[in-house]
Amino acid sequence: SVRAKVNMDSKAASTASEVTMEIIDAKGAVITTCSSDVSARENDATVVMLSTNASAVLTWSAETPHLYTARFRLLDGDQVVHETSERFGFRTIEVRKGDGIYVNGKRITLKGVNRHSFRPESGRALSIAQNREDAELLKEMNCNAVRTSHYPPDAAFLDAADELGLYVIDELPGWQASYSTHAGEPLVREMVERDRNHPSILFWSNGNEGGWNDDLNNDFARWDLQARPLLHTFPGFWRGESVFNGVNTRHYQDYVQLTRMLAGDALVMPTEFLHGLYDGGLGAGLRDYWDAITSSPVGAGGFLWVLADEGVVRSGKNGKPSIDVAGNLAPDGLVGPHHEREGSYYTVRKIFSPVQFEDSLPTDFAGVLPVVNAYDFTNLRDVAFGWRLLRLPEWADDGVEPEVVASGTAASPDVAPRSAGRLAWELPRHQAADALVVTATDPSGRDVGAWVWPLKSLRPKLPEAKRSREAMPLTSGDVTLKLDADGRTIQSVECSEKKYPLTGGPRLALGATGPSDAATGRLRSVRWSAAEDGWFRLEYSYEARGKAAFAGVTFDLPPDTVTSSRWLGIGPYRVWQNRLEGGALGVWELKANETVTGWRGWLYPEFRGFFAGVRWMTLDLSDGSKITLVPEDPGLYVQRLTPTPPPRALRMHTAVDFPDGDLSVLNVIPAIGTKFIAAPKLGPQGQPATLDGKYGGALWLHFE
Repeated sequence: SVRAKVNMDSKAASTASEVTMEIIDAKGAVITTCSSDVSARENDATVVMLSTNASAVLTWSAETPHLYTARFRLLDGDQVVHETSERFGFRTIEVRKGDGIYVNGKRITLKGVNRHSFRPESGRALSIAQNREDAELLKEMNCNAVRTSHYPPDAAFLDAADELGLYVIDELPGWQASYSTHAGEPLVREMVERDRNHPSILFWSNGNEGGWNDDLNNDFARWDLQARPLLHTFPGFWRGESVFNGVNTRHYQDYVQLTRMLAGDALVMPTEFLHGLYDGGLGAGLRDYWDAITSSPVGAGGFLWVLADEGVVRSGKNGKPSIDVAGNLAPDGLVGPHHEREGSYYTVRKIFSPVQFEDSLPTDFAGVLPVVNAYDFTNLRDVAFGWRLLRLPEWADDGVEPEVVASGTAASPDVAPRSAGRLAWELPRHQAADALVVTATDPSGRDVGAWVWPLKSLRPKLPEAKRSREAMPLTSGDVTLKLDADGRTIQSVECSEKKYPLTGGPRLALGATGPSDAATGRLRSVRWSAAEDGWFRLEYSYEARGKAAFAGVTFDLPPDTVTSSRWLGIGPYRVWQNRLEGGALGVWELKANETVTGWRGWLYPEFRGFFAGVRWMTLDLSDGSKITLVPEDPGLYVQRLTPTPPPRALRMHTAVDFPDGDLSVLNVIPAIGTKFIAAPKLGPQGQPATLDGKYGGALWLHFE
């Protein structure tokens, strides 16, 4: 049914006898009409209530954003005195205490991000196109919800949310202090009257983080025919309240605190969590938090902080502009100031995807994959699936583009929302292929994910290595590798009269998590051997005990000698122990940069850091030579140079220790914290490794 409250001033009412309403679908067809005499007078204004029934309508949700138009006409006999239209959707919203949030009678999970209206050149003033860009960005990231922190957005953003499908929390302006009743009442009325017909809005929010006035609570429903649910964000921030209207929105709880909340009776939907700062938070820690929320009977979703780094353009030295992010107050985003994608963006896109596959193929894989439908309304039979078999470039090739050996589509399986099933297709013989790609496209044509799995080891063909009886030097083709007197550590690598800058390793890289539980260890064995054509093999082992942030072996390599890199692995973004998802297996190429995430540079992906799944990595040097590293175990991590951190006083819980070398192969890498919470308090993935025994590995080095 449709109910409409039509307000007319006395002048308009005095010249009209009837008001009509037509409900028009997306194709322009009128599906129902109603009318009423203009007779009800109230304080020199006329209020007319219209209602009608519409059958077989298409309901609005974030997955099915069907919209209708209500066209109103004020008539004086047969003459149209005035005409106006309002767009809306058929949608219900319920908060069932202790059960869930329901839209159109179905339980939903809100996969949300907080969003400020901001651009470096214009501050909070955005164009219609920029508002839509923000909504598109959220949908691209597989979000279905947004909190308009901490003020109502431009109407253009709500229009885009209606059209694209985003659930919205529309918030009364403010930060952490409440309005007086006198000041707040007109603000509530203006916000609700402007925004109330947007189907995307599920909730009103009475201020931010304790910034509500209880005297205003009833005002929202007073002006809203739908009487949407009202939220208090972060109850208990300034006072003892913990739950409001059956929903616990408490902010910035650590993992243990979150699991305690999820063991309670109230619905849990943090309206801010995993506060980003530089490269910390957001995607880092999300897997543990999201698994906890979605596996709980009272988990209703959550909203990450925040969408974008906020920085204003300043005129810098010599007239060169720079972006000012106000120290550590605003570099909190999943994307940069101009929406440059950061690593966490892709992690969120992967974890929030409505289609989920396992990280590895079944051992007996023959064209059948387990699949989880994480949609709330959409059956996977309405999702299009494609597949490709790829042959990847080898280390000695040029370029990064794979060859498509075979491709096709897979029949969409009948898998209901919030359930699991199988995706099956007839897979051709794939001995020549290196990797399998599966893609999923939603009913609107939007790509929701691409998953890549290796079909073989992908280690390059290597010559046979023979260990020299002599401690030093080792020779391979024209390359001579000299070791220190101990026969372990590289002293120099030379080819003709050229010296390679790799020295000083392998040496033990062992990072302690703190003075009270510092890890200890020693390098046990190092065995070098030479092969042909500039190849050398290193086999090593070490002992380690205690809690370690990182563990492995490291070498010295001056950063200013490295100009670019090409590698086969998970990329193109770096990883942390608690942010391993989001990248894809492939061959990647990147020029060296000195980007400090959220602080300076703004060139992404970052060149420096830890990289996962590396089968081989070539480093291009400033003198034209190359060094290629091949770990025999792709489960190890490669550190490619050490990132420059932001100023120490600004890092808060995002400070991370690195090995003292510049090129490392590691069994263990560190996690990263958020602005407010240290990594170990973010869940299982944030814990340091507990080492107690012998570890090691083997790698190859090629000098060209």
